[in-house]
Amino acid sequence: MKKTINLLVLSIIITVANGNLASSCRYKKNIQHKLIAHCENQGFTSVPRKLRRDIYELILSNNSIHMLTNNSFINYSKMERLILTGNNISVIHEDAFVGLDSLKVLK
Repeated sequence: MKKTINLLVLSIIITVANGNLASSCRYKKNIQHKLIAHCENQGFTSVPRKLRRDIYELILSNNSIHMLTNNSFINYSKMERLILTGNNISVIHEDAFVGLDSLKVLK
């Protein structure tokens, strides 16, 4: 029993450390039935990588993201709108936006 609890705690710590609490994001469709991922105010320290791949808009406002690493958005090639306001981003790696061929709005 103690071993099971320890494994559960370790799993939670790893998830938090990776900044991939994508389950805390809410999904809604806009009037055109396009999928929006609402991930604002969740304490993310990096871009979540396990969101649905068919998102049209990703709202990551007011998190704790300070750096965009290479391929940060590689899983979201259909995304047209990316909102990063309120993150105090100070480092953007050269290939951070690779794969965002459909991106039209960046805030």
